[in-house]
Amino acid sequence: MKKLLVSDFDRTFYIDEKDIKNNIKYVNLFRENNNIFLIATGRSYSSFKEVLNKFNFNYDYLILDHGSLIMDSKDNILYKYILDKTLLNKLIPYLNLDNVINYYYCTPKEKTKELNNKEITKIYIKYSNKEEKDKVINTIKETFKNELNIYYLSNNAIEITSSNVNKKKAIYKVLDIVKIDKQNVYTIGDGQSDIEMIKEFNGYTMVNGIKELKEYSIKELNSVSELLKKLI
Repeated sequence: MKKLLVSDFDRTFYIDEKDIKNNIKYVNLFRENNNIFLIATGRSYSSFKEVLNKFNFNYDYLILDHGSLIMDSKDNILYKYILDKTLLNKLIPYLNLDNVINYYYCTPKEKTKELNNKEITKIYIKYSNKEEKDKVINTIKETFKNELNIYYLSNNAIEITSSNVNKKKAIYKVLDIVKIDKQNVYTIGDGQSDIEMIKEFNGYTMVNGIKELKEYSIKELNSVSELLKKLI
């Protein structure tokens, strides 16, 4: 029975060089058995490609920007969700971008600090301290209610997408293409943006995963390779 494995990337598929090389070995065996491997990450296209160029591993589909973008292994865009321009223009003044350490807007294939005529899928912002970050987050949640997803990263950084997208919804769009039953879909992750897909499908979490994610997990694992061995 053909299976589909969806893995988060940072701190899941890519913990360190030794682990990712071992994961790549078992991904190749998994795919050789006519199964499908999918990376689902919050990273942008350009950020993911930097790591891919270093390790040069194979995958079948790619979910980027927390579900805002889906690509195949040849970099063809299969789906993209662009932040509404009216919503975006309303949001920007609340982000306090003049006083941040760094920020950029993600388009399907690049990072930019320009908004004019750009198709924005995600916003990245790094604040100088926790207080400023929390203040902005609370203001956005209060002002925009359920219109936006806010993901917490390390070192006072956040990422913002539309609430109309997440990894779970993106996986269903891939399933429309590959025609695999939901019961044969397996997911693994460690963080906030993985919650929906872990709850919806056969979900596993990393030992270093957040507490909330573990509540919905079948089992905690030390490496994606452990799950791949089980599925091969």
